[in-house]
Amino acid sequence: MRDRVAFEGFIPAGTELVDTNMKTENMKHQQEIFFDHTEWRDDRYFGYSTRLEAGEYRFSYLLRPTHAGVFSLRPSRIFEFYRPEIFGRTAGKSVTIIDAREK
Repeated sequence: MRDRVAFEGFIPAGTELVDTNMKTENMKHQQEIFFDHTEWRDDRYFGYSTRLEAGEYRFSYLLRPTHAGVFSLRPSRIFEFYRPEIFGRTAGKSVTIIDAREK
């Protein structure tokens, strides 16, 4: 059991987050969110849970490409809000967005 857990999923430049809970988006992409609080920011997705049971969690979010290019994706991280020395993170990577209209 972990208390007050925060998650930050950064997004690469050239993309924007898609909030699938908005009525203007395609509802088939909606997924269960296990966070008590969520924020859809310009540069990251932020989630916060007051208590998180032990176990494995899988979470994903949709990105909409806005510009073609090669962009860096910072590692996502999860940590206890008041004990940041307890954390986990993914690997960073490179993201390539190709404009299909230019082919």
